[in-house]
Amino acid sequence: MKILIMGGGKLAQFLSDILIKKEHEIAIIERDRSVCKQLVLHFGDALEVYHGDGSNIHLLRRAHCEKFDCYIAVSGQDENNLIACQIAKQHFKVALTIARINNPLNEEVFKRLGVDRTYSSIGIIADMIEQNIDYNNMRVMYEIEDTSKRIIELLLSPQSKIAGVPLMKAKLPDQVKVVLIHRGKDIYIPDGNTVLQGGDLVLFLCDEADYETLYREFVHEN
Repeated sequence: MKILIMGGGKLAQFLSDILIKKEHEIAIIERDRSVCKQLVLHFGDALEVYHGDGSNIHLLRRAHCEKFDCYIAVSGQDENNLIACQIAKQHFKVALTIARINNPLNEEVFKRLGVDRTYSSIGIIADMIEQNIDYNNMRVMYEIEDTSKRIIELLLSPQSKIAGVPLMKAKLPDQVKVVLIHRGKDIYIPDGNTVLQGGDLVLFLCDEADYETLYREFVHEN
């Protein structure tokens, strides 16, 4: 994949190191000339470095933005990231735009204005706190895009209502499905006859609204 990154700070450098190892083709646009020089010293010929404004149409044309599959804006200014992604999408038809958001309250605005993906380090930290403190022994493994459905992993309590009961007789909340069981060194794809045991790591397909019920009934020991 060809990826163009706006912003040349430490985040962009670390991201580029990882992406280059995965054999993606990377280019970086950075306003600060001294940072550009540091990037050239660090990466050598491994990527292209352009000095200037990543939302400038003339510079993006010179960088052949239209040939990139993905545009990632990681500057420290939300408005700059938004404008840059909009230009990459609308003027150069880049298929995937990703923006860093410093204020999580801006996330909905970015999505409404056409940015394909957003991330907020504050939001990520908040999610980690919620999942690892409020729901100890239960965590979100995968979010199904554009839905409230999630795949979660939980450590089944020996006191759970479904421990020792065949799944066909277990009274799970509506729309909750058991998709995988990890027991010791073994992994099982369950069917109706499968009996869960306390200590099993279980993957559930569920809705966000089911978190509290799953935690209270299957994880938490009163």
